[in-house]
Amino acid sequence: MDLRREPLSEVQLRVLGVLVEKQLATPDSYPLTEKALLAGCNQSTNRDPVVSYDTTVLRPALIRLRERALTRRVLRAGERAEKHAHRLDEQLQLSSTAPLAVLSVLLLRGAQTPGELRARTQRLHPIADAAALEAALAELSDRGLAEQLPRRPGEKQARWRHLLGASEPGAAPTPSDGVARTGPSPLPRGRDGGDEPGNGAGPSEPATPSTASEGDASVTELAAAVRALTRRVAALERELGIPDPSSSSDDLA
Repeated sequence: MDLRREPLSEVQLRVLGVLVEKQLATPDSYPLTEKALLAGCNQSTNRDPVVSYDTTVLRPALIRLRERALTRRVLRAGERAEKHAHRLDEQLQLSSTAPLAVLSVLLLRGAQTPGELRARTQRLHPIADAAALEAALAELSDRGLAEQLPRRPGEKQARWRHLLGASEPGAAPTPSDGVARTGPSPLPRGRDGGDEPGNGAGPSEPATPSTASEGDASVTELAAAVRALTRRVAALERELGIPDPSSSSDDLA
């Protein structure tokens, strides 16, 4: 498959990671309703960073992912609630479940050592030994989906990170996708704006209401990312005892 190279925002990455995780860990409750998906994005365990999205952040991300044929809506007979499923397995065509499970853990928790990855992936899919993990990481690396980082001083193992979006959570945002990145992403971009997969190789087309909605979604995600970053910086300043600049200026006045 010819894959179009375009980065994913942090919200889109979190959504995909959650959908893959829940499919593998709790298949009886998959696909996910919007409420369950939001809870999965915001849960405090097995997540780094921990976030607090709401529907105004989640829905634009889902629209964008469907337009890129990376998720789909599911409405089963007898069910009232619309559900959501990922299409990463269709789009990436990985050799087995193991590399998909490892990729999900990277999406949800950022850069990790092989030891951490193996331990954290076991609940999603059994990784028999270190060699099995190495094979999964090698496939992700060969496909341009992950890379090994240089070993940092004091580390026994070099960490691995995914290459589908920002290099690390909290990277400087950009107007295009809400997250800066260091390299291209090997994911396709759907052309039809619906739930069917795009062929990912068509010519560029004039702007339409659909593409306008993509811009709105990106702006919403960017604003959410800025708000989240602001909250994290404020919390860190409080923890370090750094005074609020606004209160300092009032005292001087």
